[in-house]
Amino acid sequence: MSDWPPDMPTPDWKSDDGSVLLYCADCLEILPKLPDGCVDAVVTDPPYGVGVEYGSHDDTRDWIAAHAPLFVWRLRRLAEPVFITCGNGNQHLYPEPDWTLCWFYGGDQNHCRYGFNCWQPILAYGPDPYMHTAQVGHRPDAVNLNRTPDPCGHPCPKPLPVMTWLVERADVGGGTILDPFMGSGTTGVACVKLGRRFIGIEIEPKYFDISVRRIKEAFAEGGLFNGSMSEAAAMQMELA
Repeated sequence: MSDWPPDMPTPDWKSDDGSVLLYCADCLEILPKLPDGCVDAVVTDPPYGVGVEYGSHDDTRDWIAAHAPLFVWRLRRLAEPVFITCGNGNQHLYPEPDWTLCWFYGGDQNHCRYGFNCWQPILAYGPDPYMHTAQVGHRPDAVNLNRTPDPCGHPCPKPLPVMTWLVERADVGGGTILDPFMGSGTTGVACVKLGRRFIGIEIEPKYFDISVRRIKEAFAEGGLFNGSMSEAAAMQMELA
């Protein structure tokens, strides 16, 4: 799985089979160096602009307002679709999406300006992957999952089942996924387990190291979900 375009920038880490390329860098510097159309979908979870202490990144609304239009434009040149988990409250700072998907988790543990926050929006740019490729049947635009993320040393990791659902929702099968705000590498772990190729970018070295460790562990576990039913398939049963 080493047939990447020859003009790809040299990664800081690459899996033994060449299916995963990871960059420890500012995505605003790496994205312009990636060839147009080098990935099949983007699935990413950028900072929400709510003041989380990430390290070198300034997690403010002003940063999103200044940079989101630029990086969304660039991501749309790299792939369709682009799925962005943007948090609830600052989504209006992003360019208008073609649709908004929903991750519903219920509960009452997350306070917000309107009481308890029970869901998160996912901005979707580009046509629906399944409808656009004439796949049989429509797919849900929401998932109902109340899962706790694995503790990994990152302040805001996403649960693996959520990113697994997003990867499968964004890519009909066998494609290459880009996550320019890789964080703890959950999207990359989902890609390894689902047999997708993956490009990840993370600016903070300590989180980059966590991503490398977790992706190595996913390869060591054998990649494709080891049970008779994948977590993604189990989630579809939950939605039925």
